[in-house]
Amino acid sequence: MKNLLVGNGINIQFDNTNYTTQQIVLRILKNCDRDDFPSHIIVNFPYLLKNVIGQLYLEARKIINGEYDSCPNCSAEKKSLQSFKERYSDRISTLRITDIGFEDYYLIHDLACHKFNIQNPDRFYSREGMRVAYLYAIYNEGLLNKLYLNYSEKFVNFLSSFNDIFTTNYDSNIENATGKEVFHIHGQFDVKSDVYNADSFRNQLPDAPIKEYEIDENYFYLYSNALTTHFGDYKEFQM
Repeated sequence: MKNLLVGNGINIQFDNTNYTTQQIVLRILKNCDRDDFPSHIIVNFPYLLKNVIGQLYLEARKIINGEYDSCPNCSAEKKSLQSFKERYSDRISTLRITDIGFEDYYLIHDLACHKFNIQNPDRFYSREGMRVAYLYAIYNEGLLNKLYLNYSEKFVNFLSSFNDIFTTNYDSNIENATGKEVFHIHGQFDVKSDVYNADSFRNQLPDAPIKEYEIDENYFYLYSNALTTHFGDYKEFQM
């Protein structure tokens, strides 16, 4: 049995412009200025999302300097905080808003909520708006799912030689290229989250959450089960 695990590096290999950390964060910010921004799904006033990310960026240096060391409320946040400081401390003087990985913005968000005593539902809605805007930026109007058109025959044959292929990506490029089943361990754009799936067990219960949503199938990927968080153990728990 031959198994293969791939991640975002495979997408950057075939498009080193649009799917790097920097470009994804930049696209989130630029998307807020688009006339066709799906504000009916993400946030009613896109400038608020832009403002939130900007405010979180301003807290990054304070975090690196230790001003948030007392803010984590669990071991996972403590580990993520330590990792954040280690990864960004050598760039503190030149740190730009696009240098910070988007999932790290979740950590900044959660720590800032602890520090400034921001509670639900405000905390949930701001974080959810960030999450969905992230998916919108990654999907990139469907261009992400066309990267397989750049695959060489040799590379497709290489992929096809494996019995099982696992990916941390949300896109369907590998299955489109090979026709093989691919296991998406962090979720995928074409599978709805149980919250938005009318046929899920969760939505068979009396308090079915789907009753509160009007699904816009033009943006099906925004309702997907794609996992995003600042800590690997959280993803493992959700998986």
